[in-house]
Amino acid sequence: MNITETNNLIFIDHTNISYLTDVILNVDEQEVDILNFFRLSELKTKWKVEVLPFEEFKTIMIEKRGRYEDYMSGCAFSEERTIRILNIEDQIKYTKHKDADFEKFCKQIVHEFVHACYAEILPNAVQWFNEALATFLSHQDRDFYDISDVDLTGLKVFNEIASKGGYSYSYFIACYLFNNYPEEEVFELAKDRDLLISKSNFLFDETKKWIKEQLNIRGKK
Repeated sequence: MNITETNNLIFIDHTNISYLTDVILNVDEQEVDILNFFRLSELKTKWKVEVLPFEEFKTIMIEKRGRYEDYMSGCAFSEERTIRILNIEDQIKYTKHKDADFEKFCKQIVHEFVHACYAEILPNAVQWFNEALATFLSHQDRDFYDISDVDLTGLKVFNEIASKGGYSYSYFIACYLFNNYPEEEVFELAKDRDLLISKSNFLFDETKKWIKEQLNIRGKK
């Protein structure tokens, strides 16, 4: 087991990966921008990042989240202040992420770090918006496609739509927001659950229109 501590995270590698040092450097470079968005200087107390083999990760997901599905490869457990993630090799072998690589692995950890930061300011964040920020701020970019006929209100029960486009839809909403509103206004939505809920349907409709406009500009359907 390898243990390395940084300003905000304690990396615990249970699988002896050879690329841990490079991962830590990559993640560390991105922490400041994310902390700045959430108006934080650091996490209140450090979070653990556990790199796990498949069977242990699957068992933990079932025990603590009630289920495991093959799109799952990382998760933030705010009650334990712990991020758990599958190593690259087991992601390729056991999950749907057959294209897992170093860059995607680092982005996954940054994605979960966004959740950790968000939990500092709003422990009961709206899940789809939590995922919107995490995918956008970790640069887990997705190609746009027409969602005019998609009922985005399904995002309100995120677990039911997560594997059916939920992460992409959430990312599209974040793209709409960050391209059309000052960052301060996006942060206001992030920290005010009631405000976000009151504006959700408007944001869903406006995102669908904006995505279609972007596709027309780019000459895509």
